[in-house]
Order: sequence, then structure tokens, then C-alpha cells
Amino acid sequence: MRPYADAVHVRHFFHLSVEGAEVPDRWIAVERGDSEPIRFELYWLPLAQGHVLAGGQSALPGRLFD
Repeated sequence: MRPYADAVHVRHFFHLSVEGAEVPDRWIAVERGDSEPIRFELYWLPLAQGHVLAGGQSALPGRLFD
């Protein structure tokens, strides 16, 4: 995360195929730890729009199909 923070983020990207099941467009997730829970609204993003991801994350989705 440099130069913003002295931290390393480990990120994982997965290619998921879903057949025969309903998959929501958006959903809520909550991160719980030692402090107050943090609520996130999550949603799917087409790979073609992966360049808009923040924090250097846009460098990895294109490698899903290498």
C-alpha cells in the first residue's frame, strides 16, 4: 500500500462460473475484527471494467485467463 501505508495487502481473484443458481447483482458483507464492524456493499464487475479498481488491484484480473 505504499506510499499510503506501511502495509502489504494479499489479494485473490477468482473466476467463478455459476450454473442453475440465482446470483445477486449486489449484496452486503460485514467485516468484523477488534473494532466496530465495517459494512460493505459488494457487486460484480465485468472484467472489461477491471481497470477502474483502486489500490493497484487493476493489475491482476487480466491474468485470470493467462
